[in-house]
Amino acid sequence: MFAARAVERLSQSPERVVFEILRDSECAQCKTELERGELLILDGREALCMECAGLADLEFLPSGDAALTRRATRYSGETVVAVHFSRARKRYERQGILVEKAALERAQRALGASLGAGT
Repeated sequence: MFAARAVERLSQSPERVVFEILRDSECAQCKTELERGELLILDGREALCMECAGLADLEFLPSGDAALTRRATRYSGETVVAVHFSRARKRYERQGILVEKAALERAQRALGASLGAGT
């Protein structure tokens, strides 16, 4: 059982990651200026804005609500992890995920329904 799960986990493609930028930058493809705090994705050595990367239609779901994150991830066809570099800790820290808007709305409805049923 453990070996089967390990093989399945290793065969999955790695998660896509977007980065919250620390200083002003520019998209390598469309030359749009990106301000501090915006998200970008690295394609090889090039930084691409969300529009050029094809991720502009995804919604940001911040960390903090595990139940909502699990449901949104399950319902979304595409998920991307958003990270931010912590200068103090010298590492990337997960800030949340990007999911499809319809998946986020469905997850919020499902969570609301399950909370309403418990009271």
